[in-house]
Amino acid sequence: MTDKMIKVILFLVCFMQCCHCFDFTLELHDPDSSSGSQTRHVCGILRCTEALTDQGQSGNQSNMSRQLTSLSVYKTRLGGDGTRGRWRQLASVTPRRSDVSRVSDGVKISGQLSDHQATLSLELVKIHDCQQSQFSCVVIAVDNQDQSSVKKSLVGRAVNAQTDFDPQFQATKVSVPVRKFMATDDHFGSDEPFARLVSLFQAKFDRMDDSFKSLENRLEDKVSALDSTMEARFRDLDLRINSLENRLEDKFVHLDTHVAAAFSQTKRHESDNEGICGQLASKFDDMVAKQEDNRKQLDTCVAEINKVSKNDNVKANISDQLFSAIKSMQLIETNLTSFNNQLDSLETAVDQCTLATNEKHNRANVFESNMTNLSELTRGLASSVNTFRKAYGSGALVSVNEFFDPLNTGKREWRLVFRGTPYINIQVYPAYIHGTGIPIEVEEGCKQFNRSLPCANHYRNRVAFDNWTGIDEIMFAVYKGDQMVQRVIFNGKSSSLTSWFTEGRVIDSSWDDLTTKSHNFFSLTKDNNRKFFINHDYNKGCDGFRGWFMATDSNQGCAVENTVSYPNFFYAIGKTFAVWTSSNAGRADAIGIFLKYE
Repeated sequence: MTDKMIKVILFLVCFMQCCHCFDFTLELHDPDSSSGSQTRHVCGILRCTEALTDQGQSGNQSNMSRQLTSLSVYKTRLGGDGTRGRWRQLASVTPRRSDVSRVSDGVKISGQLSDHQATLSLELVKIHDCQQSQFSCVVIAVDNQDQSSVKKSLVGRAVNAQTDFDPQFQATKVSVPVRKFMATDDHFGSDEPFARLVSLFQAKFDRMDDSFKSLENRLEDKVSALDSTMEARFRDLDLRINSLENRLEDKFVHLDTHVAAAFSQTKRHESDNEGICGQLASKFDDMVAKQEDNRKQLDTCVAEINKVSKNDNVKANISDQLFSAIKSMQLIETNLTSFNNQLDSLETAVDQCTLATNEKHNRANVFESNMTNLSELTRGLASSVNTFRKAYGSGALVSVNEFFDPLNTGKREWRLVFRGTPYINIQVYPAYIHGTGIPIEVEEGCKQFNRSLPCANHYRNRVAFDNWTGIDEIMFAVYKGDQMVQRVIFNGKSSSLTSWFTEGRVIDSSWDDLTTKSHNFFSLTKDNNRKFFINHDYNKGCDGFRGWFMATDSNQGCAVENTVSYPNFFYAIGKTFAVWTSSNAGRADAIGIFLKYE
């Protein structure tokens, strides 16, 4: 008996003693019968099991000399001529993924792995899997010397026990030194290097898969936390707005009540004052009438005295009567003096009543004016609340750094919604309309006009474009370096993404003649190659055509537009239009579109 035969016999004996619990079977079923549920028809069940029974000297389970590192099932399709395709892994259990339960590609998979036992069960529902495929089960174990062993079993269509297969490394190119090592290794046979490589790669893939799952879970947690935070903020904002509205309504009701009471009291005072003044005026009229009667009586008395004094015959006889008349006149004079004093007092009282009434009128007018001002302020506050609700109630909350103060007014009220960048070979008009060519996240330098920060993309504020409402004004700005060198401000009310860029909506411009000169083009889109095109005329052809601004999205057109890269932003440098081929026309470093809300 040769040495080679002795080695084979010893290997078989060890295999029977240590590895007799490895089993791989394919149990075929009638595909028309139901298995598990009414909708899942199982045509076959694959079962692969391994149980290590070799023990150390102590004879207990904890001293087993080997541990399982993986149990895997592979599949290949057989062609009509018997050729075999590539092996593909269907399922695997490892120490990192020791419990598997899932359904994938028509296969229900369940499996477990411990240090000394492993099992995989696969339910097949596809007919070609059950009738035209071969399956391999590969188990890898490692001993306490860190030496690996591999077992394989094959089931399925036309299985040949002599067929040499290696599902894990069928198409792998093995270097010459490795093959020499495999050929000279007498301890574990030619499968040991493959087994160790399989174990190493499997461990690497498991760690990568765990890392990806961990990152995915962390990302989901962050997104969920962000959603919860935003929902809480929106709820808090809505509660604050509702509370403010309720407080305003209460104040309106309270103010209305006070205003009504104040006006009612003022009218009552006016009515009372009018009654008092009327009574005083009536008494004054009565006293004037009495004074007039007394004056008439006095005149009559004087006339009688004069007539008597002219008759000498009766002078001696009337001395007593004259004395009595003088006494009466003195009494009348005293009464007249008292009456005059009373008239003066009455006149003073009337004047005081008039002054008091006027003062109350003035106070009522001041109160009414203050109430009007307060009402205007309250209505303004309510309007601001409504505007705030319309602008931000739908969730369009934005970061503060989206708003700028390009006109240096001290107010950050202009929201940057688009920034065009030249010479990046991405057309500016499709980027503006649809966001074509713009990545999900762009550089910070593309969200502002700071030349010290890099920018190699256009910038489009998707949230602002998707909520194109409540706009008061739109500014089209031209930048050279960090400075805005030209601008046009348009009326943005009831506008769309393209309708705002027309001469009829121009409110203000840094070009003095923009609204006084004619235009043969003033449009975002009407020229095939030129966008945001504001032009005066073509009368002199390419050497003399002139205007205020144009963005070229291609290398076609006049010679001045034929550049290596696009887009190009041409603009008139001065206060008036310029010939595009002259030194009065320049090329901008960026363009910006800003929105100002109502």
